[in-house]
Amino acid sequence: MKNLLIVFVALFFISHNLSAQVNNVYIGSGASSLILQSTGEANPAGFNDLYMNPEWKTGTIITQKNTLIQNLGLRYNVTSGQFEVVSMVNPELVSRINLDGKVFIYTSYVRKGKIAKAYFQLLSEGETRLLLARKVDRKAGKKGLYGFDPFQTISETYFLQKGDKPAVEIKRNKKSILNQLSDKRSEIEIFIHENNLNLYSVKDIGSLLKYYDTILTN
Repeated sequence: MKNLLIVFVALFFISHNLSAQVNNVYIGSGASSLILQSTGEANPAGFNDLYMNPEWKTGTIITQKNTLIQNLGLRYNVTSGQFEVVSMVNPELVSRINLDGKVFIYTSYVRKGKIAKAYFQLLSEGETRLLLARKVDRKAGKKGLYGFDPFQTISETYFLQKGDKPAVEIKRNKKSILNQLSDKRSEIEIFIHENNLNLYSVKDIGSLLKYYDTILTN
């Protein structure tokens, strides 16, 4: 049995419409003081951890210093005899997040003509950035003889952001990207041709944006 309190803090990528929920999650030294290291003990071969309730339930924690930590996802691991916690990160406090070799930022973008904020993966860094947004697309199931089960998938959308302006959705093709870089169109087209760039390639788009930044400063 592990005799340490293990807190698993998972980083949830919260879209703009969840920001109000995030503000209710306690973040600070009080929560950090709960995080301890695991003993690293492994389960016997062939056995997985068993939970009182495998799904996450919303609960609260009161520390020994009477600090109240609210709106946390909790579950009790009967195998280890420990409580596990999953928490959301307040995006307004985030400069960037590094996870599994990927970098994420929380920034503004144009959504249906309005300004919103969300997490984006940073694909190309500079004054002009290439960003990748992910969202869940859901399709409801239908009943009946020829019905189908509901399913959901993660879709990806690319954005271009200039400085601190809201990011704008683009397609990975020459026409869409040139529309956003139209102030330097002639120089951009020459650079694309001379370097044989494929603007479906994330790497080539990144090279183009770096070049665009250099000619902006000249």
